[in-house]
Amino acid sequence: MRHRGLLPAKATFSYEKASLVECGCRSHFREDVPRARAQRKGVARGLDARRLQEKIRELEAVRRKRGKAGPRISLGAEVDILEDGRLDYPDDVLAKIDVVIAAIHSNFKQASAQMTARLLRAIDNPYVNIIAHPTSRQIGSRPPIQFDFDCVLAAAKSARVAMEIDGSPWRLDLNDILAQAVARAGGLLAIGSDAHSTAQLNFMRYGVLQARRAWIEPRCIVNAWPWEKMHEWLLHRRPHGKAVGASAAD
Repeated sequence: MRHRGLLPAKATFSYEKASLVECGCRSHFREDVPRARAQRKGVARGLDARRLQEKIRELEAVRRKRGKAGPRISLGAEVDILEDGRLDYPDDVLAKIDVVIAAIHSNFKQASAQMTARLLRAIDNPYVNIIAHPTSRQIGSRPPIQFDFDCVLAAAKSARVAMEIDGSPWRLDLNDILAQAVARAGGLLAIGSDAHSTAQLNFMRYGVLQARRAWIEPRCIVNAWPWEKMHEWLLHRRPHGKAVGASAAD
């Protein structure tokens, strides 16, 4: 399996430990998506809208400087799914982000019906591209959240929203059984590193191994696609059909 794009690299924006160029140079992928964390509760030094706008300007400056050299860099944000399924950024902010990755980081003990409705509302947002670490498990410390997986999978498939295989060795979420269920249902997957530093970019390999264990084919994995196909997928639900990096990246 050949993975062309590095989707979730949080080291640059939320943790301020590595520059955009450093992430791009160390990742060895053709397309990179540095990922910011949203502002909710200050989790992982999440960015408010003002700081996010600063990072958008920084990214645009890097694009202009690099031109067509090196990997293509797009802007991603991991946005919290709030208790009722709303997202932590409003739509006018989400419209400025190339890859919107929605995730649950709080209220893990909601009842199954409530958690299912929460995920369905997030998937229904036209700016959401990926649901990150969908079961929210942390191996050895936090069990998976309870929700109707089949119902959420059906909604994600219909909306063409990808479900993540998080390669962090503390998550490996989706697991191989659920990842296989997504592929068999005709859904989409994305492999991420959940990197919090440049050293953790190599966690992508664990996500790839998880996908191999589930017998996932590259056609099911959005960041195994050529850029043109992935770019079209990123824009297909957006009201105006264009992301902030669309013109700068091509």
